[in-house]
Amino acid sequence: MVLDAERRELTILDTSGAAASPSATIPLSASPVAALALPQKISASRDIIVLTSSQSAPTLIAFTPGLTFPVTTTADMDPDNACTNTAVTSSTGNS
Repeated sequence: MVLDAERRELTILDTSGAAASPSATIPLSASPVAALALPQKISASRDIIVLTSSQSAPTLIAFTPGLTFPVTTTADMDPDNACTNTAVTSSTGNS
């Protein structure tokens, strides 16, 4: 983690080589004074505790999963009907 008081942000760097995006920047309302990454959760994510110059108590920045996909239909949109027909083993490429 890199605390940047001038820019009022916290930058998290992933040096494992496994991440698609090796860094993330979190903007803060005031200059960061201290930060602590909590131990990994079962999901392999970590929450972070941050204290800024305008706070008397630290703030928890909780990990939020990146994407959610709401299901709005259960209709099969596959023109080859591969979901219900086990004889279909490849797509025609038409959609």
